[in-house]
Amino acid sequence: MKTEAIFAPAALRLDVQLPAPIKADAGSEAVEAAKADTTAVQPALLVAGELVIEIDAAAQRFVHKFFDPRSQELTLQYPSDQQLAFARGLNAYLRARFP
Repeated sequence: MKTEAIFAPAALRLDVQLPAPIKADAGSEAVEAAKADTTAVQPALLVAGELVIEIDAAAQRFVHKFFDPRSQELTLQYPSDQQLAFARGLNAYLRARFP
């Protein structure tokens, strides 16, 4: 499988506001109070990581991969391996059916 990689830094901050986290051991009153309190928000932060954009030639798709900066593990990939396998199979069928 032939791929080409394009490296770009991942985003550091989003302007989206997320609700404050609720402790797992909190009672139902705390959950209800948190739902009612719309002012308790925190900014959404992303950890700087590595974004790799590859071209999957067999699937004819761009593949976006996000890697954890500490462990260098793949944390997120779009499209997934299953979607890429489906696209490869479909492209192989189309090449065989319509040469």
